[in-house]
Amino acid sequence: MIGTGKTLISCMTISSMLELNPTRQALFLVDKVLLVIQQSRYLVKQIGDRIYKRFDPENPSKLVERKLKIAALCGGQQSTQGVPIWQHDLIVVTAAYCEQLIMKNVLRWEDLCIVVFDEAHHCTKNHPFNKLLENNHLTRPLGERPKILGLTASPAGKKTFPFTVTMLQTLMKSMGETEIGVTKEQKAELDRYQSSAELIVYYKPMNDNEQKLQNELQMYLLRCFLRLKAETNILDKIDQGMEPKQAEDLHGDILNCLEVSLNDAESYDQSAAKKIENRHLVLHTRFICIALNTLFEAGVKTAVEELDELMALDVNFNFDFAKENNLDPDNLQSVIRLVRNDERISLPGPINPETQHSSKIVALIHTILNKNNIDWTQENPMTLVLVKERITASKISKILQEQDDIKRMGLRVTHLVGHGGGSGEGGGMAVNQQKKILRDIKHHKYHIVVATSVAEEGIDIPECELVITMNLPSSVTALVQMRGRARKEHSKFVVLCSEKMEEDKLKELLDREGNMIKAANFLFDSQKRPE
Repeated sequence: MIGTGKTLISCMTISSMLELNPTRQALFLVDKVLLVIQQSRYLVKQIGDRIYKRFDPENPSKLVERKLKIAALCGGQQSTQGVPIWQHDLIVVTAAYCEQLIMKNVLRWEDLCIVVFDEAHHCTKNHPFNKLLENNHLTRPLGERPKILGLTASPAGKKTFPFTVTMLQTLMKSMGETEIGVTKEQKAELDRYQSSAELIVYYKPMNDNEQKLQNELQMYLLRCFLRLKAETNILDKIDQGMEPKQAEDLHGDILNCLEVSLNDAESYDQSAAKKIENRHLVLHTRFICIALNTLFEAGVKTAVEELDELMALDVNFNFDFAKENNLDPDNLQSVIRLVRNDERISLPGPINPETQHSSKIVALIHTILNKNNIDWTQENPMTLVLVKERITASKISKILQEQDDIKRMGLRVTHLVGHGGGSGEGGGMAVNQQKKILRDIKHHKYHIVVATSVAEEGIDIPECELVITMNLPSSVTALVQMRGRARKEHSKFVVLCSEKMEEDKLKELLDREGNMIKAANFLFDSQKRPE
């Protein structure tokens, strides 16, 4: 569940382990830069002023009574107050940065007494969490491993109960034969913190231009994928059952899986020239994935604008590159020109949301302004809009800021996206910018926040009356995380769909969530308990 004290449990566990192991460090691993900042502050608040019997930084063989030294580390933000990392008792760090520290021998796995994995459902496949476990934990004898504590609101969820049990067992095995814990006592008290938001599905089909561009982008993306399949090992990186077989497969989970898998694709031909060429092909393919996701979320205008920006970044992976490599982008470029004319993208003038924006953006505006969904007259009302792409968060935020009714009501709009590189206006946010926006959100400066998945997991933002996702949740985990943001009484969780089949997929996700709860309880009850 979201907001039910998982981090407090980790504080209590870390505190006990540091008391029992006065010469060893504790490690708190997170998936996002913002979580480094947030969780380190929470840990300092909870245990930073307590006195512990710990090693003397000046003479590690000697024990002294002192406060803990807590470090917050990530690629874009470091807080050590000039103290060497080995002298800290607790280190909060992203998994990717932790791997770098271990490779440089700045941090040693054998010096740890406990490792906490925040959002532990990521401990699978190619995720940095799992790579840390495979390279540093599972390679050691059982007696030399630190304790592992995994925290998650949604560990698994498959179509059937037996498959879900297997998925959970695989996750537990990847973490070093861990055991599962579920809440049995005081469950009624815990249920008070669970989202009881009303689930609403709004179906808004694509218009003709959106459908034309979608079809052409999907056909072109399939050609790019087939070229990558021939030139690289991308098929080895794609989850089982997620390989696109035909153009119309490229949406939802399969599109998401392809976009993520591109990061790990390696060229079969290891010559320098071929490696560079295939790297450019990967980047070109990623741009098409981004454009397609942007189309699904924000329509033709935003998708074409984003594709123009992406293709202008570098001649090495634009449409000229595609032509030189016989990817045949002519039909796609022709459709782009056609829909650009139809949408009159370049013409100035007042915006009529019914004609100038995508069907989904129109549905979004209507959902926000619908008095049955949220009462904007109450104290500190808040709506969270969840999107996939950074560029979409930026563009939708701007559209909402310029919407007459939203301006007339005095509603303030902002967007929040992850740290890291990106394109154009939709690039990643600097850590300091993230911190400022997050602080303003907590102080209720904004009423509408458009955010990527950075706001789904773990980030501490106020409870929302209305949560809207521009896409069907891609997994049970995403469903639980998104819905969990709508925790106020009488809140609403709205899913905007472009296809009727998405409603059936949502029902399947709800069934999978039920399987997850049953499987977790089954495995918990099956574990041997000490006499």
